[in-house]
Amino acid sequence: MKLKYIMIGACLALTLPMQAQKPGVISPKVETYIQEYKFDEAETQLDKDIKQMQRKRQSTIEAEELKLKIARMRSMMQATERIVVIDSFVVDKKDFLSAMKISHESGSIKWFKDFFGKPDEYGCTVYLSELGNKIYYSMPNKDGDLRLYTSDLLGGKWSRATALKGLETDSVQNYPFMLSDGVTLYYGARNEEGLGGYDIYVTRYDADSKEFLKPENLGMPFNSPANDYMYAIDEINNLGWFVSDRRQPENKVCVYVFLPNALRHVYDAYAYDTETLTRLARLMSISDTWESPEVLKEGKERLEAAMNEKVTLEKPKDFDFVINDDLTYTL
Repeated sequence: MKLKYIMIGACLALTLPMQAQKPGVISPKVETYIQEYKFDEAETQLDKDIKQMQRKRQSTIEAEELKLKIARMRSMMQATERIVVIDSFVVDKKDFLSAMKISHESGSIKWFKDFFGKPDEYGCTVYLSELGNKIYYSMPNKDGDLRLYTSDLLGGKWSRATALKGLETDSVQNYPFMLSDGVTLYYGARNEEGLGGYDIYVTRYDADSKEFLKPENLGMPFNSPANDYMYAIDEINNLGWFVSDRRQPENKVCVYVFLPNALRHVYDAYAYDTETLTRLARLMSISDTWESPEVLKEGKERLEAAMNEKVTLEKPKDFDFVINDDLTYTL
């Protein structure tokens, strides 16, 4: 250990390196308040915790980060998107893809393990385009972190996995879904700028720079302190889907079906009291979003038609999927 000496009067004094501060203890009330979107109460408790930490000379970094998270949540709640959620159903987490009925023209979503015929401990998914010639998927990189990749079907073989440029972040990425425009990509990610767990993000491909633009958090009600992911738009039936484990027991998730907006519409935060806006942001009851009986009826009819639609597809031929020079999967 390197030691330092300083002069005090005519004497030399030995100084030891400063010890790293122990992290302070945050009251469990803070997490409860955050989960319930009680931001004022959460901040008040955090301020008390921080003062206690400072008196004990403990690190306040975690508490300060929580204050930033609360500020993000408060800002997002003020811009909660106005959507109509026509249905929701709770399923086993391992079965949520089976519950999502998306038209063939909008592409298809498969489990990584089923698409590649190999074990997958991460629960990764693969999005396959309508023409079956392009895929977007998640898999671990060389460091074991989940990242998004794409491959094209060329001459009956899948091209080598290519990481999506522009998304080289330190977050965990999974559950991709590309719109039919081939430009707009939705996916789930975990990072320090999110609300907790997976958040849903959207990005767009820039043909000039040949990379994806900076992702945007979809905000509320799609995202929450829980895990929110697998956002998909059925453009044929004009239905949106996403998955969340908010307020669900372990290994269960809720699949929400909503009517997507052509343009983003948000609630006027000044026209609603805090309790009502909080309920809308948290999706406490999907009936809170039912403002028009006619719109709801028409949406439910489209959902029923989509759920009952039967699509017969030809069995795909075997393809070689090249991961790298030493590894190839056959589909």
